[in-house]
Amino acid sequence: MDKDKIAIHPAYKENLSKLLTNQKFCGSHQARPDEIFIEVKHKKIILQVSINQSENTVTHASYQGGTRVEQGVLEGLCKILPRLPIREVYDHSLIHLEYELRDSSESLPVPGIVMPENADPVFNTIQVLTKKVFKKYTSLFEKEFLPNAFIPEISLYWKQLSSSQRLMEAKKFCSDFAKRKEIGFQVVEIESVKRIVVEFTTDLNMYKQQSLLMEFESEVKTKLEPLLEVYQKEKKDLNTIRTLNRIVKNFKE
Repeated sequence: MDKDKIAIHPAYKENLSKLLTNQKFCGSHQARPDEIFIEVKHKKIILQVSINQSENTVTHASYQGGTRVEQGVLEGLCKILPRLPIREVYDHSLIHLEYELRDSSESLPVPGIVMPENADPVFNTIQVLTKKVFKKYTSLFEKEFLPNAFIPEISLYWKQLSSSQRLMEAKKFCSDFAKRKEIGFQVVEIESVKRIVVEFTTDLNMYKQQSLLMEFESEVKTKLEPLLEVYQKEKKDLNTIRTLNRIVKNFKE
């Protein structure tokens, strides 16, 4: 399908065009005997999901109806739903979906942190369906669904890099960011594969630092690795008298 004819932000046109060229999930499907079949409707869209009851995990998904843009997004949704716990479908499936559909080479659909709620109205439509799936499934059982404990895996590409290679990639990414923002800002180390520790070498107030850290982490998750986390290096108080006074105060308390 010609991506220029897809009525959505340019950041999503390329991947939606590919999904619409080969629609694998448009239609209906039947659940296996050991699965729960859920069907929900919103506007003119039908979403069908099969769920493994013993694991509370999605095994298959399909859809019917919707505009061309909605069908493209639904193709992406049905592609990522299998193997997700039903609680993760409710909590984060649209975040995963928006990230998967977004082309990092294009400008962001909105300034700042991109979320499904502010990226494009089509994600709000699809989110209504995923929430309906969760509510309909949980209404069938009396048991309480515990808080979401699902932790997605970091990408194979990032895991296969050596520690020095990950650090080099992060430092280069940070250097490019610092140049664009015209600030002193650098990566100090990477802890446990996915924690990037950074520090400012430019004197900035706390609010400016927090704003830049949020922006940097957003870019890291979008362009480098979605599961990376950014932490600011803790500054040690070099004033010996002040440090001793604090220790004495804490001891008295």
